[in-house]
Amino acid sequence: MKKLPALLLSLLLSLSLAVPAMANVTININGVALYGVVRQTGKTLSIVEYDDNGVPSVVEKTVTVYYFPDSGGRISLENSDLVPSLLTFTLTDGIYTMTDGGCISQPWEVTKEAWDTPDMLYEIVADGINDIFFTFDSNSEELSPSSSSFTDVAVNAWYAEPVTWAVAQGITTGTTDTTFSPNSTCTTAQILTFLWRAKGSPAPAGENPFTDVAENAYYADAAIWAYENGLVTGDTFNGSAPCTRSATVTYLWTLAGKPSTGSAAFTDVAEDAAYAQAVAWAVEEGITSGTSDTTFSPDATCTRGQIVTFLYRDLAD
Repeated sequence: MKKLPALLLSLLLSLSLAVPAMANVTININGVALYGVVRQTGKTLSIVEYDDNGVPSVVEKTVTVYYFPDSGGRISLENSDLVPSLLTFTLTDGIYTMTDGGCISQPWEVTKEAWDTPDMLYEIVADGINDIFFTFDSNSEELSPSSSSFTDVAVNAWYAEPVTWAVAQGITTGTTDTTFSPNSTCTTAQILTFLWRAKGSPAPAGENPFTDVAENAYYADAAIWAYENGLVTGDTFNGSAPCTRSATVTYLWTLAGKPSTGSAAFTDVAEDAAYAQAVAWAVEEGITSGTSDTTFSPDATCTRGQIVTFLYRDLAD
């Protein structure tokens, strides 16, 4: 790592870093692109910021940390008007202290030097953008190939991390090499295939009970598995039917063993509805919530972005 001249900015950070087994991605934040990194969101930092008079104050900040593999990576500054700097932080007694900083070139190759340790932390600051924190991963061989650099999945989208997780786990892929189509309606065949893959894509034990599922359909094994596990019944599958919010939580609740729980206080979910317990359970588990304070909208259809988010909240470790 290059050593850089001092910068007029000082932050102290308290952060416990652990790299999840997620896929390499390309991140673009306001003209700053990071190539071949692993994203981990929701990290809470205890930050000591200094004002112009050198007076410190402690604030709590939730940020995203990006992990470069041991081999390094590349930062490209696509907006030539940016004036970026790199800050280097060293962990001492549980506190990250800024030890170096200064301007960086465009583009900038990131290489791990002998003095870099796995617990060092770096931050890109470019014209007020100061939330691009990164470090090196000591287990880079565990990372998967690039999977979530979709042009229609913004890095700050609420479904971005679930999409990355779902693709990394082999649960789903993009609708093309470059798009995920997060706002497209998710069908019954798609969600049950997602669930089947999340459970390891087990081979069905019995015969195909459905008159409308061809043996060569991509979802054939998933449909039979869903039937065998009580997620669907009857002799028709209706795989192209849009998946609804009530059906989604019922699938997840059934796979969880149909645990008993309280009742959901929604005006559009009757106490005797077949999905009432599933709705209450999903809300209690934080898998989903109502569409308003008083409604759940059980018949509303779900998008691909919504479905992978539900699965992520329920199944991700």
